[in-house]
Amino acid sequence: RVVERDGVPALRLIPGGDGFIVARRLDAPLLMSPYLSWSWNIENHGEGLHTVRLIVGFHGGGRASGGEPLAWLGSALPPHDRSFAIAWADSALRRGSVLKPEGARAPLYIARGGRENANTWWLETLDLERIYRELWPGDDTSRARVVFVGLAVTPATGEAPAAFVSGIRLSR
Repeated sequence: RVVERDGVPALRLIPGGDGFIVARRLDAPLLMSPYLSWSWNIENHGEGLHTVRLIVGFHGGGRASGGEPLAWLGSALPPHDRSFAIAWADSALRRGSVLKPEGARAPLYIARGGRENANTWWLETLDLERIYRELWPGDDTSRARVVFVGLAVTPATGEAPAAFVSGIRLSR
């Protein structure tokens, strides 16, 4: 739901029994709009990764990419051949690391973390093109397009801490 946290209008995401994804469809050349910015305020969640993540989907950069990404109409995510999630970790020392967990749908980029950073607003800006090149070095970034940006909440048991997200923007 939309709330105000410390005077900042934000989406309040509370993990529950079922996970969900909400995303906005885009069609932006990666090289023309490589920066993703947002603000987040994460409640302390203990060990591991917080269950709320940002997600970014790409189309067209891979060698086997084909089809038209804008031919999408439906409730599932738009067609994409690459994606990664942006997570908050339990330790600030993990910032900037990339995880490729087995069985995960997408790699994870740790943007921030640590209980010392919890309950405070943080403005983040990531160079998506740099991260894309790190994750898929054989792809042609000049052909890649950002086709969605969204928020994902993984399933959680028990009472999970909330996350507040505001001002998600893609820019040059």
